[in-house]
Amino acid sequence: ESVMTHICSQQEILSSKTAECCKLPTIEL
Repeated sequence: ESVMTHICSQQEILSSKTAECCKLPTIEL
């Protein structure tokens, strides 16, 4: 889940999209 966490971190800075990215499973990515 390291990748998912990284993406969530970047998305958080961009906007509240972190919720969507975090919601997606690691398998999806």
